[in-house]
Amino acid sequence: MMNNKTLIGILLIPLTLFWAVYAANTIRVIISETTNDASWPKSYDGQELYIQDGAIKIINLDNDTSLEGDYFTGFYHDTVYWPFEMDYSVYPWNSQRVSITSEIVTNCDDNLTHVWYKLDGFSYNEEFWAMNFNDTDTGNFVYICVPRLENSELSSYLWGNAYSKYIGTQHFGGIEFDAFVDRSIDHSSEGRYVRVDGVTSSQNENTNIEEFENDIRVIWNVEKSWLRKNILQKVYAAILKAPISNGTRQVNSLSDSSWTNGAWWWTVLLNGTVLYYWDLNGDLVRVTWSSDISWVKTLVVEGGDIFIDSNIIDNIWDNDTLWLIAIQKSGIGWNIIIDNDVTDIHAVMYADRSVLSSVWWTIATGNTTDSDLANQLYIHGSVFSENTTWWAIQSPFICPFFEDNLCDENLAKKYDLSFLRRYLLVTEVDDEWNPTWNQFAANSWNESEMWDGDDTNTESQVGKAWYRKYPLVIEYNPAIQTSAPPFFAD
Repeated sequence: MMNNKTLIGILLIPLTLFWAVYAANTIRVIISETTNDASWPKSYDGQELYIQDGAIKIINLDNDTSLEGDYFTGFYHDTVYWPFEMDYSVYPWNSQRVSITSEIVTNCDDNLTHVWYKLDGFSYNEEFWAMNFNDTDTGNFVYICVPRLENSELSSYLWGNAYSKYIGTQHFGGIEFDAFVDRSIDHSSEGRYVRVDGVTSSQNENTNIEEFENDIRVIWNVEKSWLRKNILQKVYAAILKAPISNGTRQVNSLSDSSWTNGAWWWTVLLNGTVLYYWDLNGDLVRVTWSSDISWVKTLVVEGGDIFIDSNIIDNIWDNDTLWLIAIQKSGIGWNIIIDNDVTDIHAVMYADRSVLSSVWWTIATGNTTDSDLANQLYIHGSVFSENTTWWAIQSPFICPFFEDNLCDENLAKKYDLSFLRRYLLVTEVDDEWNPTWNQFAANSWNESEMWDGDDTNTESQVGKAWYRKYPLVIEYNPAIQTSAPPFFAD
């Protein structure tokens, strides 16, 4: 299926864009059990603050990308003064719950890696009154500190003192959590999982396939070099004597019955079923403005990369198939690059090197933020590439063979399919901040169309509703065998 050097997957599903914007509040974080720094000065000896597992949630106001206005619900414990509620519902405190302000502090010790926001509002204890999280009179403030990059492995945490003239200070330093999104199984998608349904092969018998449940057959000891040779032999046999012709470096429509010759830089082969771009010296060929797929066709790009910047969809589901093949020439070209806005690709993809994500024409890396890659991606067809999966979180990090000498975490994530997209489902909360279990994409980003070409009802789609939680879905299209594309029809 997948190993540390190669992914050979076979895919199949329909996708669409999910442009609806939700104003509902969602769970951003459920804070796990944690305790403050016991060494900090206290108003009483032995006083500590602690949070029971799940007792505090951070609510994402309007399910957006901004932390400003997000607020805390639940309670924490003071070992001397007992529970304090972060969202006390009795006047006058009900309108002054603890929340995140827009004020950013830049003079913290780790401001190169983190951003600090001031908190505002009050926590409340019926016996000992309220703690002010933003007491300008005494100079006691509480801050939330979050990593500058959403996909950072660094923790978020609280810091500083709340103050009350009745009991003094409460110190919040050392309470750690992930402030960006709750990745727990109960309240969001299963993080950066890849879903592969179909036939998959791997040379690595130790490949971890737990995330694929029971929907694939794994064929061990299939040599990638043999599969690659089989593909390239047939491609090169067709293009070896191809006439040098010209054409634009952009594919505008996939609905035509066959490819046709254009102005410059391309050649049409095999009775219009193959569109061949040659000698591009590393340039891109864009697949854009692509209407519904028609007929059985193959795009071959030699010495350049294929850049997909719009959805490729077979809306009729009539076994029309498209192959996208990127092959190197003189050590140049060979990637298939997918723009972050693309949610659905119905095609078989072969890349001499890798399938990569792009944000505004820039290749995504491990430093790319989660919100930049937050759209779901569904591939219906197959993928053959030099990608990895889950090797960007191993120790040591593992990259494809051609990057071994330079491999670090950032580079490993560039090639790891588990980081190709960062889409997550989040859970809505009601007026009392309890989960409604109505789920939709974090930050109102886009879901794929799935089976019916409708991006508004993905949760109820027949037969494949469970696909909804996965950032990347690759589903095998059996039409690959019944309607074989050029080069593969015997």
